[in-house]
Amino acid sequence: MAAVPAGLGIGMAALLGLAFPANASERCAGILPGPSAPDKLQRPLEPIDLVRLRDIGASYTVPSSAKAFSISPDGKRVAFQIRQADPGSNGYCLTMVVVDLRHGSLPKIVDSGGDYIRWSFEFRGKAGFPSGLPVTVTPHWSPDGRWIAFLKKVGSTTQAWLARTDGSGSSAITKASTDVVDLGFAADGRGIIFATRPGLVAASAKIDQEAWYGFQFDDRYSPMTRSRPFAVGPMDEELFVLDIASGVVRQADAAESRAFLQPSGSIPDAVEVALSTNGKAAWVIPPQGDDFFWNRRLAFQDGSGETQVCRATPCSSWVSKPWWTTDGRHVRFFRREGWAESVTAIYEWTPATGRLRRLYRTEDLLVQCEPWKGRLICLQESSINPRRLVAIDLDRGEATELFDPNPEFLNIRLGATERLRFKNDFGIESYADLVFPVGYEPGKKYPLVIVQYETRGFLRGGTGDEYPIQAFANRGYMVLSFARPRDIGYFRAKDEAGVSKADTEDFADRKSVQSSLREAIQILADRGLIDRDKIGITGLSDGASTVLFGLINDPMFAAAAISNCCFDPTSMLLVGPTATRHFVEEGYPAPTATADDFWKRISLARNAEAVRTPILMQLSDDEYLTALESYTALRQANGPVELYVYPDEHHIKWQPAHRLSIYERSIAWFDYWLKDIRPSYSRAATEVPGWDRLREARR
Repeated sequence: MAAVPAGLGIGMAALLGLAFPANASERCAGILPGPSAPDKLQRPLEPIDLVRLRDIGASYTVPSSAKAFSISPDGKRVAFQIRQADPGSNGYCLTMVVVDLRHGSLPKIVDSGGDYIRWSFEFRGKAGFPSGLPVTVTPHWSPDGRWIAFLKKVGSTTQAWLARTDGSGSSAITKASTDVVDLGFAADGRGIIFATRPGLVAASAKIDQEAWYGFQFDDRYSPMTRSRPFAVGPMDEELFVLDIASGVVRQADAAESRAFLQPSGSIPDAVEVALSTNGKAAWVIPPQGDDFFWNRRLAFQDGSGETQVCRATPCSSWVSKPWWTTDGRHVRFFRREGWAESVTAIYEWTPATGRLRRLYRTEDLLVQCEPWKGRLICLQESSINPRRLVAIDLDRGEATELFDPNPEFLNIRLGATERLRFKNDFGIESYADLVFPVGYEPGKKYPLVIVQYETRGFLRGGTGDEYPIQAFANRGYMVLSFARPRDIGYFRAKDEAGVSKADTEDFADRKSVQSSLREAIQILADRGLIDRDKIGITGLSDGASTVLFGLINDPMFAAAAISNCCFDPTSMLLVGPTATRHFVEEGYPAPTATADDFWKRISLARNAEAVRTPILMQLSDDEYLTALESYTALRQANGPVELYVYPDEHHIKWQPAHRLSIYERSIAWFDYWLKDIRPSYSRAATEVPGWDRLREARR
């Protein structure tokens, strides 16, 4: 049994003195929305409006089962954290609230303050790999509904906190020397079970000792991310139990660990298990054998132990999150379906009769849903509505708003949206959302800005949230929010392992994405909506790859802005040995190979003399090194390229001041190159003269 970390517990006397941290309320003044009603005099949307959106849960899709809200045991209240960015201080206001489950209820603050908790993960065998994504802070109700336990970071470590649900105070209840990464109430409500990763701290200390003798360059390295090795993953969690009354901490026993790690019970080869009140189980069967990841099937088991699988088509692909009706007769579940799987549907299956029926269907994004009195409480967002809390009546197919964290958007002008559906040259279904300029005039052709590479839910800033869609629409741009089609490798490979290699062969996937993008642009041109000579494109990650491939192989863009870059021979050295092997296995040439034909089709550096499109690079400091070969080659060839590096950032950037800067500079960049407008944003006086020199050199 592992030793209990010192200093974890505090006694009941400390809990009796619960209080908000000093000055937390002052820092979060204005965090709660006031009443708002539609105003005839709507104002334009500015970039700051998007930066300061109040968020519930992560604003991106994070591969985690963490819940952004929790319903109280009596079913009358819901708790969640509201997060709001403040570019002025380059920080966040974080507030835990409780809201009655009825329309028009006002939230009650039960805790305020703390620091933004950044999500880290295992990546290619490296533990604690950094990201700018937020950890979704889940509130956990005590069985009597009087307390909420949650994660909170104050200073250097994340601890377990308790807050009274009447709003009378909150306090940390652990004093761990390493971060608490998960928690929950014990079944009797008298204790808190929490998880830490002391192995990660020990591994980091060992790396510190290794520094005395020099680090061996091996698979632990990702040179572009940092100049020291990572700890080897995965890192196991250790579970402890804190007795709330006494403050005594002990290691969780086997039964407590199983209950914490598998709260729905254990069924072999099952995911997302749901148990009914009368002992029945429903679950999702993960893909088997050569099945691809979406081939997830729904299964059922009663007390006899016999398994029944739903064979109907809606039960056999894109199935997720099953739950039982209160009478234990029906299993309900979610499914992605429709054109390019862009629709979310809810089905009901009756195992006793085999009956299957669809209850609800929407193109809105349902971030999280929980059953409640025959309805669903969900976080829902649409293309023009930021995330809000709603109750969905599945019998009527209606959603009722319970809480809107951003009612101010009723008084902000937004561009109208239209969903486009089309197939590319490979026959693959694709879709995109078209956002019209505010004040759109029929018959007029507009400059177009393309934002990538997912378009589900509120159209904010694309993947990575760096290109403010509605701010562009308010500047007179037509905006195409483009969803990349499913990898072509899924249609050509025989199994999951072969998808990436099939994608890379002859750049098949890049050609497929480019074909979808060109088809969408052609639709807009045929309708007379855009000026074909004034098309700008943006992208992060896969979206940046689309930009680079298009600039080299299908030049039709007048300006570009990217958030990471590039694919060059030197990139293979900077990602580290493990990632290098990964890319070679996918079909990239080895770093020592000449492979001129390959790099000529993807490397800006190998095409520097030909690429004349103005390129804005706004990169994190742990990725910018991969751009230097292309940036230097373009500059030597008088290519119009500008590079800005943001400190303490990652693949997804997290700092509010940086986000606002990226928003404003991106708008200014396209104004300058597509509209010939000299920008007037805060840094224009020092930056735009350099753009003038780029324009002259380009000529």
